[in-house]
Amino acid sequence: MRTVRHLMALWCGALFLLPVTPARGVGLEFDFTVVARRGDPAPGAAPGLLFEHFGTLPPLGGNLAAPPAVGSEGTMAFHAFLGDGDPSTIEDTDRGIWKFNGTSLDLFLFVGDPAPGTGDIFSGFPGLFGHTPFVIDGRLTIFGSIGPVNNPATGIWSERFGSLERVLLTGDMLPDLPAGESIFDFNPVHRGDEILLNGFFTVGNGLGYQNEGLWRNRTGTWETILVKDQPVPGMPAGVVFANDTSQRGPISVWDANETTAVFAGTMEGPGITTDDNEAIWVETPSGLQMLVREDDKAPGRAGNVRFGSSTGFRAFGDPEDDIGIYINAQGSLLFGAALHSAQFTRARSIWTTRNGSPEFLVRGFRPLPGNPPGDPAPGFPAGVHFSHFIRGVINDQDEIAFWGFTDSGSILDPDLGIWWDRPGTITLVAGEGLPVPAISGATFASVVLNGFDSTSHLWYSATFSGPGIGPLNDEAIFVLEPDGAHRVILREGDLLDFSSTGDGSDPRVVAFVQFGAGITDDNGRVLEVFFTDGSTAIYLVTPRPGATSVPEIAGVSDFRLEPSRPNPLRAGAEAALSFSLPAAGPVTGAVYDAGGRRIRSLANGRFEAGPHALTWDGRDDQGRLVSAGVYFARVTTAAGKGVRRVVFVR
Repeated sequence: MRTVRHLMALWCGALFLLPVTPARGVGLEFDFTVVARRGDPAPGAAPGLLFEHFGTLPPLGGNLAAPPAVGSEGTMAFHAFLGDGDPSTIEDTDRGIWKFNGTSLDLFLFVGDPAPGTGDIFSGFPGLFGHTPFVIDGRLTIFGSIGPVNNPATGIWSERFGSLERVLLTGDMLPDLPAGESIFDFNPVHRGDEILLNGFFTVGNGLGYQNEGLWRNRTGTWETILVKDQPVPGMPAGVVFANDTSQRGPISVWDANETTAVFAGTMEGPGITTDDNEAIWVETPSGLQMLVREDDKAPGRAGNVRFGSSTGFRAFGDPEDDIGIYINAQGSLLFGAALHSAQFTRARSIWTTRNGSPEFLVRGFRPLPGNPPGDPAPGFPAGVHFSHFIRGVINDQDEIAFWGFTDSGSILDPDLGIWWDRPGTITLVAGEGLPVPAISGATFASVVLNGFDSTSHLWYSATFSGPGIGPLNDEAIFVLEPDGAHRVILREGDLLDFSSTGDGSDPRVVAFVQFGAGITDDNGRVLEVFFTDGSTAIYLVTPRPGATSVPEIAGVSDFRLEPSRPNPLRAGAEAALSFSLPAAGPVTGAVYDAGGRRIRSLANGRFEAGPHALTWDGRDDQGRLVSAGVYFARVTTAAGKGVRRVVFVR
């Protein structure tokens, strides 16, 4: 199992797949549009400079280096380093941000460009831990730095009102900060025209992260939502937002939609104890309102079950051991909470306000001595219960999905699962040790929740094992459709067209895939795809309107190529690849190795309408037996294209 790697991928806000076949069966069909490729000339850059690496930190990659992002209308943005084709010659100054508007790719900013509102130039574009551009209505909000590389000032610039303007720079003084103090670090989100900021400020010479606040900027001016040591609305005089007992700041977790911020936090003052100093606050037209508080009775729970823990853990949205807090466009919340009673010291639980007030969904207990079992985990064998939870999502239709652990497996490596509630009944999406619905004979080894698209399709990734499955094809991206059907979208080892024209002329073998940020109005996603030959490309992946089947190659065909028989293929035998033509026409067929190189031509001519079969005997064009391994047979006809994997054993 690769649970730890997947946890790191999620906690950093993106999804990684290691070396992995495209989606099959009835369901969604996708078009893969190449936006940028490693080795292509970089638009707007000096002649001879090529895209060398996408992201902001070449040694780290993945979301640590800021994945690409797409907005609801289809505009995309990404960071890139440039070079001359030799990775060892990359210069730190040869990097920038590019913008794709659906038809053209243009340079947006480059190191050395003027930084509006500063009188300085951009010295970099910070990307550590996910400083991905925000894309709203075709306009970008980006993170940049100015000044010396070893001691830069970092900030936010946005073109939300037209031209690119400075929004914030470290060292700025925001409303309600102590006199003379300023922001030294920040964590923003962009919702509509509004930018919200979780900012950390200096106190004297200190840079402690316990000094924090929450601000919003709607029209170009910052407004305070809360600041440490500010009075808590609705509480007695002297009660203020304050650090928790571990000296973390007053904000535990937070989220916002276009109009409302919500956060879990801590307070102190007269009458406040460590048993009731935490709460969740929601913005209302009249100000902050407390939704639930530590030691309140948990609504709808039998007995004297209360929010919080008697063992000192955070009560709500503990970022180290709970699902956090989320708000959808309708204002419905999803949050994690600790519970306690006379019978137990700490349960984990999930709650929602989709019906207007806090409503219980599920609870779990770690499988430790003295703990009762959690709620039964649907879809797992009888006797398996929920343990604790990692992440949740709530879409604008108030459907919920969550990712968490059960009490099966070992204490150090319990089984993971993904569940959804649509709403009303919690059902299993995918679980470790259970069958993979979309791949016959396969069993899930690990699963990772990504999230919903706008039409209630749930995206996730997984590793799996089973007959014919190994390190080169054991991981994939899946979609669970509203009707309950699972589809493979892209899998390790798939051939995906790398050509800039999308004509299928340059198939290459997928090694791993990274999700970008954002979803388009037509459910498009951005993926960064890495291939076994070292090439990389950014794709915009969009469902094909009215499609009824998922493609064999990257969504470019509805042609049906039957699986290779037999498979695996042994020396001395022949593998047959069957298909049917609705009308006479040209047919080409070839076999490719795992590096995407063509090794054998199978057909190149005109075929009559009706059933046909191409055969391969495990030899190359020179008649030599190929090495044992994974190969790909590709057949192209006027009716479409298809690819099948063939495992050759000598």
